[in-house]
Amino acid sequence: MVIGFDKLPGLDLYFAGDRCYVERVHATRSRLSRLTPRYRTFRRLEDAVFRRGLSTRILLLRESQQDVFQTWYDTESERFEVLPPGVHRTRTRPPDADERRLEMRERLGINTSDPVMLFVGSDYARKGLDRAVEALGHLQKMEGQSPWLIAAGAGDPSPFVQRAKAAGTHQRFLALGPRDDILDLMLAADVLVHPARTEAGGVVLLEAIVAGTPVIASSVCGYGPIVTDAGAGVLIPESDDEQDFQSNLNEALEGALVSPIHGTGPEDTVRRWRANALRYTASHPELFLMHAHIVRAIELAAGEQAVSR
Repeated sequence: MVIGFDKLPGLDLYFAGDRCYVERVHATRSRLSRLTPRYRTFRRLEDAVFRRGLSTRILLLRESQQDVFQTWYDTESERFEVLPPGVHRTRTRPPDADERRLEMRERLGINTSDPVMLFVGSDYARKGLDRAVEALGHLQKMEGQSPWLIAAGAGDPSPFVQRAKAAGTHQRFLALGPRDDILDLMLAADVLVHPARTEAGGVVLLEAIVAGTPVIASSVCGYGPIVTDAGAGVLIPESDDEQDFQSNLNEALEGALVSPIHGTGPEDTVRRWRANALRYTASHPELFLMHAHIVRAIELAAGEQAVSR
């Protein structure tokens, strides 16, 4: 039995963690890009998974993915299965969260009262680290404010560090690289900022919610509606106008971390979002069910394969 996380011929089971390639190219690239060998190769690989008449079973992060793939490949509906969200229980907020928050801030050299944004992701450009750096510059213009931006994940941070230096905010920008203490970083932060340009799912949004960390993210994130349902933050509508998106992101972060909202201070807003996130976590056990469903899907596919033999 062959299980794939990349689009390849001959798969029995495919985990669709990425956006439809053909749809993305048509939406974001010029017509000339569709004449390149790269485009033909990747379209052929995608076709080898989704083409009608194949037997590959497809696991989706969200239902809307199915509509897109069927538009381009006319894939049979019965080959799709939409998975529930999947976050590991080790990401949930621990009883000693307040102590761990202070310890992490002390290790990073951050004052207990300073506003902190956390960015987590390994594809910096696609997940909008430049947008977060721009927002940091905006917040630092607010009188009496000393916000921080922490970035964790694999990749080359140098272009973003240079951007922060140009804006004079680099001393408040920590690019930490890959980390195995994401939960402690979540606890140390006031908000998770995830202004992604494309994001099929965005499990980091779920990790933030179960840790009790409010979320400010772009609306393209597949798991974004859960943030709204939980009342655990806000989603920024994606826009063809980059400046329009940036202005909305800046305003949302300013409201959460600096400016009063509806007569309450930013601490009250963050506290309310945190409480909402934790209530939602306690009442929605399906947040933790993806892995069990994947195991069941593998067993089902393996059983069908054995019968076909």
